[in-house]
Amino acid sequence: MFFDWIAVTLQGDSQHALGLVRSWCGGLEDLPGGGNGYDKSAKMWDSGRVFWSTVRSDMGVHVRLPSSALCASKRDAFDVLGWLLKHNGHATRLDVACDDFDYHLLDLAEISRKVQADEVCTHAHQIDEWHALRGVGHTIYFGSRSSERMIRIYDKAAEQIKKLGGDVEMPDEYWMRVELELKGDRAKVAAQMAIEHPDQWQVLAAGWVRDFVDFKIPDFENENKARWETCEWWLDFLDNAAKCKLPVKRQEQTIERIQAWVTKQVAPTLFVLAATVGHDQLFADVGAASSRLNPHQVRLINEWNAENTDAKTD
Repeated sequence: MFFDWIAVTLQGDSQHALGLVRSWCGGLEDLPGGGNGYDKSAKMWDSGRVFWSTVRSDMGVHVRLPSSALCASKRDAFDVLGWLLKHNGHATRLDVACDDFDYHLLDLAEISRKVQADEVCTHAHQIDEWHALRGVGHTIYFGSRSSERMIRIYDKAAEQIKKLGGDVEMPDEYWMRVELELKGDRAKVAAQMAIEHPDQWQVLAAGWVRDFVDFKIPDFENENKARWETCEWWLDFLDNAAKCKLPVKRQEQTIERIQAWVTKQVAPTLFVLAATVGHDQLFADVGAASSRLNPHQVRLINEWNAENTDAKTD
């Protein structure tokens, strides 16, 4: 197991954090424009990117390092992650990957058959399969890009051929890869777990993979599929790792959290509408949404009104 993508936001004053990053990586190459909500950006280790704001220093500095940047850094990816977390960083995306070169344990056709036969236990709500219409390439996705967890199992050798360009025949070499992409709270928890267990983090990571996707040997006498035996080839690939859950606690939605999210994410868009279509139309559109509220949203309104009414009468 190894880190294939690291994205971390350094909290606190952006200028201070930016100075630390510049010194640490040996300098940055400033780029025009920004991204990810920041107005400034720079290149780091070729394909890496650093983002910061000159308007809001409290946004911190966001560092995004794909596998090519980690390779160009000439540093151990574990040490890179450790440095970022040590300097008040919170992981926002963390990819862990594992390759199979020599043992030929993973067969995408068999994995596809397992999925179609419902012989897999997974937390993924959707599973997709992609084949190249021309050339080479085959990938199976567990989960969606918008979720906090997704696993890609794909033909890495075919991907390398595509990078070389041109229509070339598939070589005899075998190279399969499994990538677990973690985002949001799961990335944050996983990064912290890894740093706290430097000698065991790869075993934990294999356990994260198995917890999310576990291929099973059918035992139709047992109605509980979770109790079916795990396929030997999957256990061998994961080095017999036990399932390991990421202890993510879901924060209860409150009016205060909704307001904070709107202020951070939606307020600029609302301002655009207010400045164009006008406040009256904006409030009319918001009012019309009352018919589309779900029971949870109605409960939040009623509870907040009740609490604030009680506070006013005290």
